[in-house]
Amino acid sequence: MDAQNSQQATLYNSPVRDRIKEFKGCGAISLGSLLIILGIGAAIIDGMIFHIYYPIELTFPDFDTHYFVGVWTGAFFVLTGIIGIAAGKSKTQCMITTLLVLSVSGIFFAIALLSYSAVTMPGAVQGQFNIYKDSPLNILKSLNPSPRIGLNGALFAIGVICGILCIVSCALGCAVVCCGRRNANTERYYPEMMGQNPQQTAPDNAPVREKINEFKGCGAIFLGSLLMILGIGAAVIGGMIFHFKPLNILSPWLFAGVWSGAVCLVTGFIGIRAGISKTQCMISTYLVLSVLGIFFAIFMIVNHASMVSFYSYSWYYARDRREISVLSLRLGLNGALVAIGVVSGFLCIVSSILGCAVVCCGRRNVRNENPSWNYPGADNSGHIPYRYGREMQQNPHPAQYPQKREQSRF
Repeated sequence: MDAQNSQQATLYNSPVRDRIKEFKGCGAISLGSLLIILGIGAAIIDGMIFHIYYPIELTFPDFDTHYFVGVWTGAFFVLTGIIGIAAGKSKTQCMITTLLVLSVSGIFFAIALLSYSAVTMPGAVQGQFNIYKDSPLNILKSLNPSPRIGLNGALFAIGVICGILCIVSCALGCAVVCCGRRNANTERYYPEMMGQNPQQTAPDNAPVREKINEFKGCGAIFLGSLLMILGIGAAVIGGMIFHFKPLNILSPWLFAGVWSGAVCLVTGFIGIRAGISKTQCMISTYLVLSVLGIFFAIFMIVNHASMVSFYSYSWYYARDRREISVLSLRLGLNGALVAIGVVSGFLCIVSSILGCAVVCCGRRNVRNENPSWNYPGADNSGHIPYRYGREMQQNPHPAQYPQKREQSRF
């Protein structure tokens, strides 16, 4: 038998792949199916509310059915469910990461749905906005409030259940993507230790650590600082806008600048922390909040752009200079929030790219290297354990793979 040539190699196994194999695919498929069913149900129920109470919508422009909260939240739940089913079947890293991000966002959409249903429920119980004007006869008629009460209760229940399902989906995704993840291991083989321990395994996190080291910390700190400034500005301007309006059913939408600014503020703070610490969990949290901030920025843009359009139209009906000055101030404040939404949305997109380059798509699971020499127990930094003594340090052995058992018989 020819002597086996020694091979200098270090083999990095793939714990990322092992963690992905542990992903509960059946659970993700079940949760995704439920989210799709509930999302379709929310959209249908909201459409029924609009269809039944459309005459009131024509009589009272401030009625709430035209916001279609159940429709767009239901559409997001359907999207999250589809991604959940795809992640459960494919079990790929990018799909699981996408499921995690959408699940975290879905929690806030669920909060929006149940908050909307809870706010409109008292008005439905008390019979508010149940009177409408019949145009041909020009007389007032009333609608039965009972259907609205039942439909609002159904939307509230859907919001609670979808929120719970999204939390469970977050736990499934996080167990693979971020907090539950294990760093890579290095397998080294030493021929002089074959008799006692044929395989020496030393933990090492080189593939993961090197990818994290590529994270643009200075860029994250800069983006985080800008997001914090814009978030504070949006919250202040949103509070100034709310000063002109009393507390009513539209208050959550009037506060769009406040809570959108709060999300930007938190995202910016986490971005600064991620840029300083460069830890996996902080970068993953930064990625999730950045993607979530994109949705909040879009909603802030849409909400305040509609207000800009409304105040521009109301300009022609101003009766005196005081109303003109108030409309000018409201128009300027809403325009400023639209600009903040555009800039913060762009910053969140860039932040999500920085995070994704480390956490999901840009990451490498397996890596092979060829070092010069390996000592038993030595780590990647070149440190040699003292217990092996000077003799072994002066005579290093090249690492090689162990011989197969069939070959050792000869």
